Amino acid sequence: MKKYLFLATAVAGMMLAGCSNDDFIADTSPVVNPEEADVPILFSSNKGNITRANDITGAAAAELLGNNFVVSGYKGTSTGSVGSIVFDNYLVTYEANTAYTTESNTHNWEYVGKGRIKHAIDNGITNQTIKYWDYTQTQYDFIAWSTGLKTAIYEGEPADGQVLVSAIKPAQAGTAAFTMKGKAVDLEGCYVADIVTMPKSKFGETVTLRFRSLGSKVRIGIYETVPGYSVRDVKFYSAAASNDANAATPRLFTTVAGDIFTEGTYTIFYPTVDHPEDADNNQAHISFAGTSDQTTLVNFGPLNLTIAEDGEKTAGNVFIGRTSNTASMAGEAEGNYYTQYLPNERGTNLNLRVDYTLESTDGSGEVINVRGATAQVPLIYAQWKAGYAYTYLFKISDRTNGHTGVYDPTKPDDTTVNSDPAGLYPITFDAVVVNSEEDNTQETITTVSTPSITTYQKGSNVVNDNEYVASVGDIYVTVNDGDSENTPD
Repeated sequence: MKKYLFLATAVAGMMLAGCSNDDFIADTSPVVNPEEADVPILFSSNKGNITRANDITGAAAAELLGNNFVVSGYKGTSTGSVGSIVFDNYLVTYEANTAYTTESNTHNWEYVGKGRIKHAIDNGITNQTIKYWDYTQTQYDFIAWSTGLKTAIYEGEPADGQVLVSAIKPAQAGTAAFTMKGKAVDLEGCYVADIVTMPKSKFGETVTLRFRSLGSKVRIGIYETVPGYSVRDVKFYSAAASNDANAATPRLFTTVAGDIFTEGTYTIFYPTVDHPEDADNNQAHISFAGTSDQTTLVNFGPLNLTIAEDGEKTAGNVFIGRTSNTASMAGEAEGNYYTQYLPNERGTNLNLRVDYTLESTDGSGEVINVRGATAQVPLIYAQWKAGYAYTYLFKISDRTNGHTGVYDPTKPDDTTVNSDPAGLYPITFDAVVVNSEEDNTQETITTVSTPSITTYQKGSNVVNDNEYVASVGDIYVTVNDGDSENTPD
């Protein structure tokens, strides 16, 4: 399984973190000298997981494969030239504690005498018999598939729980090797193997088929880095202009309805064969033809939230992670938070749109509601391949494009409706001290429509004397309240 990590912010931006290669791991069974005896061809299986260290083998791998797989094998000078067929759509089954009970079984996988499938019968196979390495040949090539826990059928239309599989054909470069048809929920549980080429130097070893899930594993996480605040109550939208931010479980949406099909036919082909110097050599590729219903949503499990920090009022596990390493992942820890989806090597834009609440970390309990923050995973980073794992991390920062004021979710791009700007704007302060020595302005406030002021000397009769004696006594000021008939001018 190859693993990809992507990072997105609530504004935009995407970063590819890395991937790791998975090469075919040959079995370590001892090589038998061909001169000593006829050497039977033996099978084993590995189911490729996230990394080589986590490969699933033995009984656990067999359980995932439904305890069986179908294989075709050819001998000759190269896969491309299509040598003689040795295994023609043979059924290989697993049964615990049967290793070494027959010559053809060293790892509990047996093919001799097992039931023939219709494709083999149609090609004239009357019985599955033991096969031996032919040392006159240059190499053998093996192709295999398994429908896992689903039921394989070979004609007709698949019902729920069934997968229609075509006969395996020689894997020439660019041509179809076989097809699988069914509903998404059934196809996701199927497995395909890369071509296993056994050169003459490996004749006598067990053929270890490395299976990859036909589905693509996808997971998302979300975290925040807003100074002075933590984030809670994240709600997810289902479309670019919807008003349905009511889902607490994460979901990504596409803008093209035909990008995610719920059922269809997968064609498995091998574009590069017999070129060991090429990194893509013998690797299975998938093309998809969708039918019937389509969906625009990629749904995940509930967010795993974290507890409040000092200064936050809301109690309990309600806040999202605060660093990329502690991001709140969606789904179940048991499955490493992955959700399985059908491959889409063409890719599609995946969009995130959320509302959330900022809660101050200063102990005040102040909150700010942010609405309609968006981010996008570009098509180039959403080209899902079978057997690959993809991680998308979204960051909420103070550079958000969400709205804290007037916002119409059904018209997110209408600036005439959204009169308040998007984003977070910090409150800032400045200070000015008034210099009283330079500020001599006096202002008198009155309710009189035409205010007037009269000065008079203490002891003077203001009513009878419209004057005062200079330099005798203090001078006073009176403000007319507009009620006296004898208002001095």
